Amino acid sequence: MYNKNQWTNRGLQEIAERAVERAIVFANGAHIHGVVLEPVTPEPGKQILQLTVIGSADEGEAYEEYYEIPTIIQGQRCTTCERLANTYFTGILQLRKPNETVSHEIERRLGTALSAVKDVTGGIDYYVTDHRILQNVARAVHDMFGGELTVRAQHFSYDNLASKNLYRVNACLRLPKFWKGDVIWSGTKLVKILSMGRLLKCKDLMSGKILSLPCKNEYGTYPTTTTSVVTVRPKITILEPETYQTVSLAVELAEFKDIVQGQQITIVEKDGEYFLVDA
Repeated sequence: MYNKNQWTNRGLQEIAERAVERAIVFANGAHIHGVVLEPVTPEPGKQILQLTVIGSADEGEAYEEYYEIPTIIQGQRCTTCERLANTYFTGILQLRKPNETVSHEIERRLGTALSAVKDVTGGIDYYVTDHRILQNVARAVHDMFGGELTVRAQHFSYDNLASKNLYRVNACLRLPKFWKGDVIWSGTKLVKILSMGRLLKCKDLMSGKILSLPCKNEYGTYPTTTTSVVTVRPKITILEPETYQTVSLAVELAEFKDIVQGQQITIVEKDGEYFLVDA
């Protein structure tokens, strides 16, 4: 709502009531108990507002007086809504290899700065009305989920009044092929991802230690599978999922000392060796 030379979040009814209160002049000696304005219809054009004044004169009985106030209501979009209606944008946030979690976070953070969303080959494009918000959101989401982020400005017009070039900002966030819970090979370690980010929080399946790795798209992923425990003493053996042969684990971590025969566990195989992922 536009009121006193600025856009506000006040409703039409509240503004109309305040305008009426400022305009009413009561006679000396009048005792006013209340002023009631009937609901205002939020439709542009001429309207007659219905006003009820409840009061009394001196010590007399209370009475009601009814008034009709000719009014003209004009409708106009605020700057933000006008930009959204016209698909105005100053930059594009390009999300590649998207998933629902990241998409939801981007849309939540962009808020009213989000002008349009378009599905494209390989991902989603978010058209944004404020390039500063775009860059802040892109960097924040990159910090949260990792991947590869590139930001560049592109000249698209010239402002004759301000005598300066106008640029649009394109930020491309390419998410990694792996996600939380996946098993990856870093080049030296086989790890399970515990949380995403520019630094991955991981568990080393060979030592059981928690460590951090930089998020790189080139890490190889390894599929996990479910199998059952055959024996637990003198060492843990499992049923190989494809050949149904009994095989041993490459490493027996202390945290899995309580597994029992017949228990279903999650394993990963690398170069003929088997590692326990979850039990």
